[in-house]
Amino acid sequence: PNLIARSLVTRKSMTLGLIIPSAANVVYEQIIRGAEHAARKAGYVLVLTESTDVGAVSSAYKELVLGGRVDGLLIASGTSRDSLPELLREGAGNCLILNRRIRGPIPSIIEDDERGMARGVEKLIELGHKRIACLAGPADVDTAARRLAGFREAMAAAGLSVRRGYVQRAAFDEAGGYESMMRLLSLPSPPTAVAVSSLVAATGVLAVCHAAGVDVPGYVSVIAFHDATVAQYLTPALSTIWMPLFELGEAASRQLVDLINGRSIPQLFRMQDPEPRVIERAS
Repeated sequence: PNLIARSLVTRKSMTLGLIIPSAANVVYEQIIRGAEHAARKAGYVLVLTESTDVGAVSSAYKELVLGGRVDGLLIASGTSRDSLPELLREGAGNCLILNRRIRGPIPSIIEDDERGMARGVEKLIELGHKRIACLAGPADVDTAARRLAGFREAMAAAGLSVRRGYVQRAAFDEAGGYESMMRLLSLPSPPTAVAVSSLVAATGVLAVCHAAGVDVPGYVSVIAFHDATVAQYLTPALSTIWMPLFELGEAASRQLVDLINGRSIPQLFRMQDPEPRVIERAS
């Protein structure tokens, strides 16, 4: 069919938008692939844009949705404190929050971060670790809060205490992981294992261990949240917590298309199938 002619008749662009925090983050690759795959199956094309703050999200909403360039918007950017007030004043039509929860009536689709992080910590405990730290991510980011909750739940279930200084807040980037790991290594009794809430931050963790002459996994074991191809080519190859990111992207696009077509969708949908799993490598 001629898409231009169809758009004139239906008053639809047959285009979906996806806003991500950083195109440099390898974790978003599978989300993008899944979202594009489901969009294409539904007859839509996917437009990708990058945003680092909620103001930019509001601007993108006005330009893309209200401007008629896209029929709906997937928003994978924002913090737990954001209410996206400008979007709510405009009615927030055809928007879906992807892998985040924020205040307000905009529906969300998320992965089971708590269960995923708990699986990783359970693996460290199974290997005999008791002094386990967590690089938890920014305090105002919903995904970081949920991963920290999973860490605490797994530790409590095993009867292990979280020592003072063992929870470090780190940006989801290499520098955040590097700086937080330096603080952990400077503690009087450093951890023997670290669960990192971000694959990208974990590369910073490995870098500081290498620079400081700290053997991984001989002195400290490392496991990172999310998996990507790069993890197996790091030194040492990085153990990860695999999450269904492709499936998350697919489900997000399907739900957004339902919303565009006037069908009801859950206010909060949590991806639980397939389940998170640990990919054990050399770290």
